Amino acid sequence: MLHAVEIALAAGASAAEFRRDNDFAPYVSDPELATILARADLPTIPVDLEPHVRPVRPRLDSLVAA
Repeated sequence: MLHAVEIALAAGASAAEFRRDNDFAPYVSDPELATILARADLPTIPVDLEPHVRPVRPRLDSLVAA
């Protein structure tokens, strides 16, 4: 069931929908389900790494060489 919940969340279902659904009411207090739903509640933070690559790359290369 947990795997199916993760798939549904990835496909666009919301954690709130699962919390409201009477079929999932017996499982809402399950710690594993709660963790999955809490993770789905977190907003996606877009990060553009491209501007940071040029200043960081030489330092990473020197660390790898060491």
